[in-house]
Amino acid sequence: MCNITAFSKYLGSWDASDEAQTIKADTLPIVVKLPPELSSEGEVLLKRMWHLAKSITDEEFEIQREALKQAEIGNQARVEEALQFSEAQSIKIDRLEYSISDLQAKLAEEQQSHSQAVVHLKEGEKK
Repeated sequence: MCNITAFSKYLGSWDASDEAQTIKADTLPIVVKLPPELSSEGEVLLKRMWHLAKSITDEEFEIQREALKQAEIGNQARVEEALQFSEAQSIKIDRLEYSISDLQAKLAEEQQSHSQAVVHLKEGEKK
């Protein structure tokens, strides 16, 4: 199907060319009985054109395939990098949460000690 597309593209550009307009290609009969030798040469020419169009298309597809493969490799590397960064950030967050938890526990102890000291001071002032 892609080869037909390539062939149609080249045929369409020829059809719009000055050469096609000069011979008035669009007014030629669609079905014509050709002599056998011309028919044979025409078949060979069509096969060559088909092969050329297929070769060009295959080369273009191979270039696109390679470009996509390279893009995929680059994207995979970026995904791996993002994953590593995410894991590092997760570890860092876990450490910070532990530190916060530890500091909150120490703050609670200090507040408790402070409250007890205030109570002892108030009791000492009463005596």
